[in-house]
Parts: sequence; C-alpha cells; structure tokens
Amino acid sequence: MLREYFSEIIIIMTFAAILLGIAHPKLKGATSYSIGVLMICVILLPLVDIIRDFDTKSMFDSINMDLEYDITDDMIEASFEEGISEYIAQKYGVDKSCVSVMADGFDMERLRAERIYVTLSGRAVFLDYKKIEDEVRSEFTNGGECEVSLKIE
Repeated sequence: MLREYFSEIIIIMTFAAILLGIAHPKLKGATSYSIGVLMICVILLPLVDIIRDFDTKSMFDSINMDLEYDITDDMIEASFEEGISEYIAQKYGVDKSCVSVMADGFDMERLRAERIYVTLSGRAVFLDYKKIEDEVRSEFTNGGECEVSLKIE
C-alpha cells in the first residue's frame, strides 16, 4: 500500500510541475493555489483511511483484558468498616487499633448499613460512647442502629 501511495504522489507531483510550467503568466497564482490544495488533499488522503480503520473498541477491549477486577462484596464491606474505624479514630484523636467496627445489612448501592457495631478498647473507652452512637447512626446508616460497646482489659 505504501509503495502505491508514493508512486501516486510522484505521478501527481510530476503532473503539477507540468501544469505550473505551461500555465499562462496571468493564471500562475490561481494555478499555484489550486495545485497546493490538490497536494494537501493527496498527502492527507491516507489519514481518512487510517482514521476509518482505527477501531477504538478493540483497543480499549485489549486494555481492559489486562486488568483484573477481583473486588468482592466482602472486600467493599470490609473497606466500609475500616473507613468508619478510621473516621472515629481521627475525629476523637485515638489510635485506630483501639476502635473496631462491624456492619450488618450492608447496602452496596448506598454504602450504608442497617446495623453497625463499634467496639472501643484501650484509651478509646474514655470517649463519649453515646455521642459516637448518634454520629455513626446518622452518618453511616439508613435510619438503622449503632451499638457501641466497651472492651476493658
């Protein structure tokens, strides 16, 4: 294909040179302009075929084939629980290891749970557990419940 393309360009350039050579001096400007437009069209014509043959769907499919999605509902629920644990630890200034969270009735669509269990241990037992219950209930449940328990060791 490339060989035919270059041979056609050479033929058209030869034809253009002959036309410029025999053109009347008064029409030299118009002839030069029209040959310039013709040359631009000839040089850019293969781009139309390249763009038409370019298949973005297969390109994106080959990229997506390399990626594996191994995220399960359990992993998303565990991340939700971990996020609540980090939220409580950062908000109340305690170590994250002192706060553990479990969720029941996790809703993937809304990222909410029906019931959340928070266990405070270590220095976190001195926090206001009623305030934590109310806050977690309003932020992370759909009108569900939150139960905070203290683990004293």
